[in-house]
Amino acid sequence: MSGRAAILFAALGMIYWFTRDTHHRPTRIAVLKSSALAMTAMLVFGLWQVTRGFAGPLHLTASSVEAVYLIAFCWTWRIEATKASAEIP
Repeated sequence: MSGRAAILFAALGMIYWFTRDTHHRPTRIAVLKSSALAMTAMLVFGLWQVTRGFAGPLHLTASSVEAVYLIAFCWTWRIEATKASAEIP
C-alpha cells in the first residue's frame, strides 16, 4: 500500500512542479480544483476509517494535514479565480 501511495504522490508532485510556472490561469485553477477535490476525498475517507474503527486515533494526524492542504488549495484557488475574473475584458 505504501509503495503505491508513494508513486501516486510522486506523480502529483511532478504535476505541481511542471505547472508551477504556467501563465495559463485556467490550467492552474484546474490543478487547484482537482487537488482540493482529492484532499476532500482523502479527508472524508480518513475520518470514515477512524469512526468505523478501521484506523486508530493517530490517523487523525494525517487527516489534519489533509485538512490543512485542503484549506491551502481552496485559498489559492480563490486568489487565482479572483485574478482571472479581474483579467476578463
